[in-house]
Amino acid sequence: MLAILHAYLGENDEAIAHCDRMQLVNPPELAPRLDWEERHKEFGRQLRKAIEAGEGRLFLDTAAATAEELT
Repeated sequence: MLAILHAYLGENDEAIAHCDRMQLVNPPELAPRLDWEERHKEFGRQLRKAIEAGEGRLFLDTAAATAEELT
């Protein structure tokens, strides 16, 4: 969530740092949800790439619109 917030605000260095930290977090030992964890790590990787390409806000807007369509 912090990566998303920083990216949305245009604070790209902070957003990238949080995206990188997402990759290091181990799944919880109690009731692990490995599929959920991997999807979030993949989101962090994609967000990082979008930020580096100068398209972080567009990536977030597209992800939000896609999520809205699914509900």
